[in-house]
Amino acid sequence: MDNAEPEPISWRYAVSMMRAIVYDRPFEFAVKQQPLPQPTPGEIRVKVTQAGVCGTDLHLHEGGFITSYPLTPGHETVGVVDALGDGVDGFHPGEQVVINPNMTCGRCRDCLSGRPLHCPRFGGFGTLKPGGFAEYLVVPAAQAFSAEGLDPDAAVLAEPGRVRGPRDRGSRPPAGDQRDRPRQRPHRPAAGAVACAFRPRQRHRGLDRAPAT
Repeated sequence: MDNAEPEPISWRYAVSMMRAIVYDRPFEFAVKQQPLPQPTPGEIRVKVTQAGVCGTDLHLHEGGFITSYPLTPGHETVGVVDALGDGVDGFHPGEQVVINPNMTCGRCRDCLSGRPLHCPRFGGFGTLKPGGFAEYLVVPAAQAFSAEGLDPDAAVLAEPGRVRGPRDRGSRPPAGDQRDRPRQRPHRPAAGAVACAFRPRQRHRGLDRAPAT
């Protein structure tokens, strides 16, 4: 009919899609409609409220980091639990959480020796998997931690704070491990809010003169 009203946008379509930043290749990104991810058993879906921008994201933008495209970056993520997969307990819808983006096997020699970043199966949300520069993110429940009561501006620093902190100790293979791995030099955590948070700990460890990065 000529006078028929335009058909409204399908409600089913509206709730099955989300917006996300997608890089098709280095230097080229756009905000695109993506399928809304659904949590499988053991996973939760998070509605993203904040996502930090890191130096790693600059490397990803320039194609200078080990990854594959297309990619949705974002590994410093704060959000609220939106949906629970089967078998998940300990979280409730609406609970604010932060995400540990780094995933390891938990079984190899490096994982069992306390060096998970050397895991040969290492993967990360926002680097090797779709990350938090999106409206929603699905992660294993074990990768999420409650941040109830924290200001989101503080909670978003959880990931960079956790990453920088242990590096104060340096990194070396255990005795008897002859693999060629350069020791990380101690350094001051990223200048700014994170540096201020970790400055007292560095002073206690005698690292007060370490250069800011």
